[in-house]
Amino acid sequence: MSNPHQIAFYGKGASAKSPPTKQARRPHYCIAVALARLELKVVFGSIFQRFPALRLAVAPEGAKLRKEIITGGFEGFPVLW
Repeated sequence: MSNPHQIAFYGKGASAKSPPTKQARRPHYCIAVALARLELKVVFGSIFQRFPALRLAVAPEGAKLRKEIITGGFEGFPVLW
């Protein structure tokens, strides 16, 4: 490799012996995704049973999305009950 301070994941500088190259080409899957989905089902099922009149305090278009992080989500989610 002509520049040892650079990692080439694809292209001329990429090598089959380079661990970052191998990792970059493999499919990735979060092993905790099933647990996260189950937790969300329990939380939303429980919260709507506990607060049956729960509703958004703003129009759906008024809920601001967070764009600065990869996982997304809302900046705030005002509700009334």
